Amino acid sequence: MIYKLKHQLIQIAGLILFLHEKIMSKSVVFKLSKKNISCLILLLFALIVVGGLFVLYPSIFISSLVRSEVFVRLVGILISFFSIPLFIGYVLLLFEENGLIVSNEGMINNTNLINIGQIAWKDITLIKTKKSKKNTFLLIFVKDESKYFKNKGLLKKINALGYKNSYGTSIVIETKHVLCILEELKLTLRQHVKVE
Repeated sequence: MIYKLKHQLIQIAGLILFLHEKIMSKSVVFKLSKKNISCLILLLFALIVVGGLFVLYPSIFISSLVRSEVFVRLVGILISFFSIPLFIGYVLLLFEENGLIVSNEGMINNTNLINIGQIAWKDITLIKTKKSKKNTFLLIFVKDESKYFKNKGLLKKINALGYKNSYGTSIVIETKHVLCILEELKLTLRQHVKVE
C-alpha cells in the first residue's frame, strides 16, 4: 500500500511539473488599445491638413505677428514632413492586435512605432516606471541598444532618438496603448526582470 501511494505521489508530482512547464511556456499577450491610437491618428491627420493649408494658402495665415508667406510655407512643410510618416506608422500600428507579448524568452513591444522585435530577458538590465500627466511609461534599459536598431528604418531610428533624448532609453512601453492595468503589466514583467 505504501509502495502504491508512493507511486501515485510520483505521478502527481510529474503531472504538476508538466502543467507548471506548460503554464510557464505560454506567452502572456496584452491587447493594443485601438481607441488611443485612433485619437492619435486623427490628431496627426489634422496636423497634415493644417500643414497642407499653410503650404497651399499661406496668404490666409498672414497677420501682424507673421508677415512672411515664405515663413508660413516653411512651417507648413515642416509640419507635414514630420506628421506624414508618423501618421502612416500609426495607421499601420492600428492593424496590430497585440500590444505587448511576454514570453519566457523575452518580450515584443508593439505599443509604439519602435517595434524592434523580441527583446531577450538576458539583455534587459532594468525597467523603470516614468509617469507623465496623461500616461505612464515603462522605460526598458538594455545592455546594447544598437544591437536592436541595426537594420531598422529611418522612422524607427528617429523615434528611438526622440525617446532616448526624452527618457534616457530608446525602448519604451506606452501603457496607455495597452488594454491592461499597470500593476498587472508590472507583475507580469517582474517574473522575468527587475521592475522599479
